[in-house]
Amino acid sequence: KIFSLQRNSGITLFRFNLIWKMLFQSTVFAALLTTNVAADHHMKGLGGRTHMWAFGGNGVSIYKPDGEEVKSIGPEKACYNVTRDDGSFRIRCDFNDVESDGKKYVWAAVARGESKIDVFSIDSGDMLGAFPTCNDPRDLEFHPLREEMWVHCSDISDIEKSHMDVFSTASPSSPISTRILMHNTTEDLRSYGRTIVDASLGDVAYSTVYGIPTLFKVSLSDREVMKEIKLVDDDSLYGYYDMTYSLVNKHVFVRTQVCCSCNFEGADTLECDRYGSFNITMDGKEVEGQCGRHCVGGKRDTMGILEFDTNTDTVVGKHSFVGNAPVATPFSSPNGEYIVLFGMNGGKLVQILKAGMNGKKSEVAYEIELDFNTTLAEDDNVYNDFAFIKH
Repeated sequence: KIFSLQRNSGITLFRFNLIWKMLFQSTVFAALLTTNVAADHHMKGLGGRTHMWAFGGNGVSIYKPDGEEVKSIGPEKACYNVTRDDGSFRIRCDFNDVESDGKKYVWAAVARGESKIDVFSIDSGDMLGAFPTCNDPRDLEFHPLREEMWVHCSDISDIEKSHMDVFSTASPSSPISTRILMHNTTEDLRSYGRTIVDASLGDVAYSTVYGIPTLFKVSLSDREVMKEIKLVDDDSLYGYYDMTYSLVNKHVFVRTQVCCSCNFEGADTLECDRYGSFNITMDGKEVEGQCGRHCVGGKRDTMGILEFDTNTDTVVGKHSFVGNAPVATPFSSPNGEYIVLFGMNGGKLVQILKAGMNGKKSEVAYEIELDFNTTLAEDDNVYNDFAFIKH
């Protein structure tokens, strides 16, 4: 589906044969559009300034805008041996995230087998190296003014390690000492979450950790957690995970998570899913239940998205529902002007907020009704990704 926020707009697209190539090749885990802002137009190597990088089961493929593949890096070079349960090995090509500094390098977070960041030349496509990082690197965030690539990891870390890491984009091989802890690492907890790094935020970043009901404010210079911010005082809150940022009003939009009961008469859901259940406290009673993503879209999932002002570190608004369905995940346009909310109703409705003044709640600018086939998906978030096209 393609819809426009403006009428009579000229739009430049990559040719559709490139899109179909990427759709029908083996699974693409991550894709990145790169434009080398520092390169000479007639540079050698890949040729041209703009390319589409596809990271997937076949390794790394790099395309020109007209669909021509200009470079392919096979699994034997781009991926890693992973040990199977029976002790044998196989090469796996899994990537969690990719990011570019727009000048020299493309960075890829390896998903399985190795806790490493792969770095490629944006000019030639050649792999510069694979650099160790914190356990299970999940998200990459680039800070252009500091020339740093920040990594948020998601696995359990021991007391000697950090939940986040940082690399110099000017010199990837130069180590930077980092030990940012989101929780007590002696406990059996993961650091699975999101991080927002932006030049407009100055010397700080914000981060979530799945199952922890606070927002973490991180000092980029000291490389440590400055404070944990409690956004709401509600016992039904389980924590936060997904979030997005608007540089227009400097607000963070944070998706809440709750707990729900299951597997008994009168429970929120009749059955617990395949991940099992545990005892939770709900309405003053201890019952069988689940939390977090297992309760998304359920009858207790009513908090929605909190709008947080980074100037004052306070909540300025709440966006509970899109139509008759909970919001799945918020997304921001690249310029921060719009916040897109996808409803969990099989793709019927998209709500778009327009970022207003700092300190004021953003208002609904558009509600777009779509005609996706919702059979067997009436309560699902059918959206996996989206793209903004600026004319």
